[in-house]
Amino acid sequence: MCPIRDVQKEKPEYQIAVSNVGIKGLELPIDIERNGSRNHLIGKFDLFVDIPSERKGADISRTVEIIEETIREKPVSDGIENLSMQIAKKALVRFDYSKVARSFIDADFFMKIPQGKDRTTTVKYNIFGNAVVHRDGSEEKFVGVRVLGINACPCAMETARTILSEKFPNSSSVMDKIPVITHNQRNRISLKIEVPEGKSVEAIDLIGIINSTVESPLLPMLKRLGEGELVVRVHSKPMFVEDIVREIAMKVKDKYMDFPYKTRYSVISESEESIHPHNAYAEITSEFGNND
Repeated sequence: MCPIRDVQKEKPEYQIAVSNVGIKGLELPIDIERNGSRNHLIGKFDLFVDIPSERKGADISRTVEIIEETIREKPVSDGIENLSMQIAKKALVRFDYSKVARSFIDADFFMKIPQGKDRTTTVKYNIFGNAVVHRDGSEEKFVGVRVLGINACPCAMETARTILSEKFPNSSSVMDKIPVITHNQRNRISLKIEVPEGKSVEAIDLIGIINSTVESPLLPMLKRLGEGELVVRVHSKPMFVEDIVREIAMKVKDKYMDFPYKTRYSVISESEESIHPHNAYAEITSEFGNND
């Protein structure tokens, strides 16, 4: 057989370095073990490296090989972020012309949530981990979660309170003491934190921080009493998206106060507005020790 031309090694027409090249959305089954609990997940993998200006392309088939090899060699990992780090490190070894490798893993998992004395309902959560490895030896590792919740608008509530007090003056003293009508919003919350060397972050703990801040998760099954109680709880703590990200950020810093100075984290809250054609969005991307 005649030698096959290696097009990737050739010089490109425009010699400009490429920051990220690789694959997105490769789905493979993985087992993640944490604290003695094993979860069988379908992971969605992204893996990128950079290529120099004089190289036409990356050997993209290697990215799939690296991911599959890593999963086979260590089918049970001690966390999605550590599996991501293993993949990134192996990529930088395999791609000897690259200076940095970036690995991302995203997966859904399901938990049973009690509903009353004798019932449970199944809720889907999303967890993700990513790692960045540089040729100079520096590394970055993050773990995060995405949770679906609900919040009630405090601005509309206070406006409605004023309108109702004027319309029903005899009940104004009562309305000043209780939550009143407002519009509800489905809220998508994302929380990500850097995992410093020698430290660990449990995705379940991040979910707990979110669940203690807003009414979440949204439950597939709610009986009549449960629905009523949920509505009362949400209206008893109306929140802007700004309120949500600030409270979560404070709880993250309190929970991980022993983490190093400048540990990075991000919190995103996006409300699907019920009375507007757009969404409300707030984000805090910061470091420990930064109060800006």
